[in-house]
Amino acid sequence: MKYTKDKANQHGAILRWFKERKTLTTGEAAYELGILCLHKRIAELREDGYVISTDQVPFKNRWGHPGSMARHTYWGHGEVEDLAGRRAQEQRARIATTTEVA
Repeated sequence: MKYTKDKANQHGAILRWFKERKTLTTGEAAYELGILCLHKRIAELREDGYVISTDQVPFKNRWGHPGSMARHTYWGHGEVEDLAGRRAQEQRARIATTTEVA
């Protein structure tokens, strides 16, 4: 596990993660990338023109208590006008797979 220390390295690690996997949760950022303040880095990337959406994902902690964590989805750079359409498609696909599993 490689820990990143400064903002530039953290931005690079996040963007590399997004290119491979498209989504990143706060738990993954902390465990896999060593980034504990992901929301700040996401805000900085948004300021630089990266289009990243955020959803809350429910989970149960180790004692079975419900909680939620942020899941960030990367859509590209400078494509804000396309975000609403892509996000709607992703949510429809998520709903379809959820109903298939249930």
